[in-house]
Amino acid sequence: MKQARQYIEDVLSGNELVCENTRLAVVRHINDLGKSEVEEWPFYFDEREAQKAINFLRILRHPSGSRGIAGERFKVQNNQAFITAMLFGWRRKEDGQRRFTKAYLEVSRKWGKSLFAAFIQIYIGREEGASGGGVFTAATTRHQADEVFRAAKRMCEMLQKDSKTAAADFRVMANSINIKSSGCSIQKVSSEAGDIEGKNPLCATVDEYHDHPTDEVLELMASGMGTWDAPMLFTITTAGYN
Repeated sequence: MKQARQYIEDVLSGNELVCENTRLAVVRHINDLGKSEVEEWPFYFDEREAQKAINFLRILRHPSGSRGIAGERFKVQNNQAFITAMLFGWRRKEDGQRRFTKAYLEVSRKWGKSLFAAFIQIYIGREEGASGGGVFTAATTRHQADEVFRAAKRMCEMLQKDSKTAAADFRVMANSINIKSSGCSIQKVSSEAGDIEGKNPLCATVDEYHDHPTDEVLELMASGMGTWDAPMLFTITTAGYN
C-alpha cells in the first residue's frame, strides 16, 4: 500500500499530473474512507486484500520485451498499485465481496495495459474463481483478443517454473488456461470468430475499446455476468480520437 498512498499524495499535491477523472477517482477514495466508519455506509477498505493483490502483481514476470526485460519480475508503478488497491481493497460490508465490478482504463501506448489486464484475469481466476467461472478477453478481431490472452498464457507458464504449487494448479494449453484450485478457465473470444454469445463470464476484459465500431462486444459480456455476485468487467483502451 505504500506505493498506492504515495500516488494518492502525489495526485492531490499536484506532483503527479493527471486528468480530471483520475483526480476524482483519488478524491472519491479519500472521501469514502471517511464514510466507511459510518454503520449505514455499505463499503469498507481492506488494506490486506489490497496488498495481497499488489504482491501477486509483483511476483509475475514480463512475458516479453527487449533489453533484458523479458522474464524479469514486474516493477510495479505507483499508479498501477493505486488501481490494484482500488479494485481489490474496496469491499462490501454485507458479504466481503469486491465493491467494484466494472472498471475502465484508458492509458497511453506502452503503459502496459495488456499485461495489467492479464494480471487481473489470472488473479481473479485463481483467487476469486468458482467452478465453471469463465475469464475472457473479448475483442472484435481474433488478433486483438489474443493480445491479453497471450500475455496471460506466458505469465502462467513462468509462474509454473517459479512455483511447484502453480505448476500443479495451472494447465496451460493452446487456447485456454485451466485453474485446478478454482475450477476457472481463461480464454479468448471475438466477434470475428463468432464465439462471444452465450458466455457466463466471471471476468471479462474488453480490449481496445476505442476501436470497437459498436458496444456489441461489451454488452454481450456484461449481459452474461448476472449469475455472479462480484464479476469484473474490465474495459481497456489506448487513448483515441473516436
